[in-house]
Amino acid sequence: MRAQLEPVCGICGGPIDLSLPAGHKESWTLDHIIPLAQGGDPESPYNVRPAHMRCNSARGAGSRAVRATRGSRAW
Repeated sequence: MRAQLEPVCGICGGPIDLSLPAGHKESWTLDHIIPLAQGGDPESPYNVRPAHMRCNSARGAGSRAVRATRGSRAW
């Protein structure tokens, strides 16, 4: 049996549903941790993470702040 991993939003920490259509507010987008407009490297794999479209849009290009993701209490 193959385990399926659900991506987690790097901004809010919530699960990302990959079955949602592009453009849906909870769909997957690629977030640049240091925004390109602020000098982030567009080719660095260390400058990207998955995010919900709504979280990425709300964060915008002006913020370098990285929010802490929430941890699971079920350990």
